[in-house]
Amino acid sequence: MALGRALSCVSAALLLAAPAVALPQTFNFVAGQAHITANVVGETTFLVDTVVDLDGTFVIFDDAPVGVPDLEISIAPTGPIMMSATYGGYDTFVIESAFLTPGAGFSSSGVLVAGSEYSVLMGPLDVDAVYSASDSTLVNPPASNVHISFTNPSLSATVDTDLIVFELMGVTLGIIPGFLVGETSDLIVKGDITFVGMVPEPTTGALLGLGILALAWSSRRASPRTSASPR
Repeated sequence: MALGRALSCVSAALLLAAPAVALPQTFNFVAGQAHITANVVGETTFLVDTVVDLDGTFVIFDDAPVGVPDLEISIAPTGPIMMSATYGGYDTFVIESAFLTPGAGFSSSGVLVAGSEYSVLMGPLDVDAVYSASDSTLVNPPASNVHISFTNPSLSATVDTDLIVFELMGVTLGIIPGFLVGETSDLIVKGDITFVGMVPEPTTGALLGLGILALAWSSRRASPRTSASPR
């Protein structure tokens, strides 16, 4: 009877620990890249096309209803990125940091496309970045730790819950106003982001602990009480 009660307690603990409905999954960062391009508005001049590493950190995905309740993605500091044409006299730049986070009034919704792949529309998404630029001819002084920010009103993402991959295409990382560097057109920097993650394992240690406590409690209840010695 004691063993039966103990097993019942363990089963109840496991049932309580298991979610009755699907819960949002957190994709903790493992690896990823951002394919970055920069173009002058209204011109076909191609300035840069490079791939840099992402630095983290997480994406939360929910399939009931489909959406991405929260995320934070950061681009790792890069080395010098050479442009194929100068802009404002500069031909090399470095991304010091870039963070992508939900903006005010953020919301998301999506649909299942096929298999484990979902399409999600979300926004607004804020980008805060810091860059530096230099001129290889040394005519222009270096531009150090220049802050740029941009709010993407809406973006479309793809989520694969089997591969744990999150893709966000066409993110505007920032716009550099042309008048600040003597240009007539602005420079738009964009990124196509691929985030690779992992889903944390369930806390099996906590479940085992509940089972041990249940066994101990049941054994204590089942142990016969020692009668008091007669006076």
